[in-house]
Amino acid sequence: MFAYPLNALNPEDEKVRIRMWLVAAFGLALLEHAPHLSAQAPGQIAYIAKCASCHGMTGMADTQAGKTTNAQPFNGSTVAAMSDATLLGIIKNGSGKMPAYNGKISEDEASKLIQYIHQLQTAK
Repeated sequence: MFAYPLNALNPEDEKVRIRMWLVAAFGLALLEHAPHLSAQAPGQIAYIAKCASCHGMTGMADTQAGKTTNAQPFNGSTVAAMSDATLLGIIKNGSGKMPAYNGKISEDEASKLIQYIHQLQTAK
């Protein structure tokens, strides 16, 4: 096998170095966009993952699944009159065709989800 002098670059080492620079450059590019990623409202990610399929992105329950399951719009009088404790109970225990999320999301995540629901209720 051919031995490289100590001051010469091994082609395999050069490939590793190039990969490291590419990973670093990609990481810096992601950091440039990090403020946009963290600018999401608290609870928004959980809402999108667990609620939006029925309640819709705006909370109007205007999706096909929302219509099929008779999901309530958040700005409707029924949900708007609910206390945070009532909303928390519905999130934990489910209601009608809505599944229960007790043990599937943390108390803190549920609280942030309720905050996000309130933001949707006041959105124009």
